[in-house]
Amino acid sequence: MIDQRFHGYYPILSTIQKDLFLEEFYQKGLLAVQRAYSL
Repeated sequence: MIDQRFHGYYPILSTIQKDLFLEEFYQKGLLAVQRAYSL
């Protein structure tokens, strides 16, 4: 689902930028999910 949503951005970003972006995105997403479940 996430890959499909952001697939359009992949050609714009270089491989390194894409990896950093996805890593940061996933980390923020995991934190948000953890906070939601802990409430």
